[in-house]
Amino acid sequence: MFKTSIIIPLSTRETLHNIASNVRIEGVNVWEVPVISYRRDRKLLDRIFDTLNKLEKVTSIFTSKTAVEVVGEALTEKPHLADKILKNVIAIGPYTALKVKEVAFTFSLNPNVKIPPRHTSKGIINLIKQSEEYVIWCSKHVNEELKEHAKRLNCILAPIYTPILNIKNLKHLIREALKYKLRYYIFTSLMSVKAWKTMLKLKYN
Repeated sequence: MFKTSIIIPLSTRETLHNIASNVRIEGVNVWEVPVISYRRDRKLLDRIFDTLNKLEKVTSIFTSKTAVEVVGEALTEKPHLADKILKNVIAIGPYTALKVKEVAFTFSLNPNVKIPPRHTSKGIINLIKQSEEYVIWCSKHVNEELKEHAKRLNCILAPIYTPILNIKNLKHLIREALKYKLRYYIFTSLMSVKAWKTMLKLKYN
């Protein structure tokens, strides 16, 4: 269907690379232009780590690969928490699960990772049990349904990073999209949809 088309994925650099690698197998020409980066909330991370020190057992829920990256970076300074945080995990999808295993490997851990049948917040909600302790590692733009469910079950909600749009790259996409009349885009998250809306505003203003 898309063999002569150009698709521009709107996401972070690592997610772009994973998508592009798979799509190119189908003969599609893919441009990798990351338009989303992130800023981690170091103070919140420290507070949550202090809370986890007091818990005997916890299941970590990762809503994105970026959440795994942020936690992994922070654990290099507090490796004693790696086993507790990475031992039992629910990952929103296979790429997030793979990232969990990569990070866990750096701490010589072999995590038990579950992936919901539906790779969505709803899929995660269906796996949460009321009798267990959970910490949900996510972005500041976490799905509202998941946030409300976390509150009802007293889960620890950890919005540890804020997605940031790269306006320079967005403007580059606009120029190239107009030049080559690009028709197909890949949206990997709600934030990538926001990037698209910002891109349209820049285009017509």
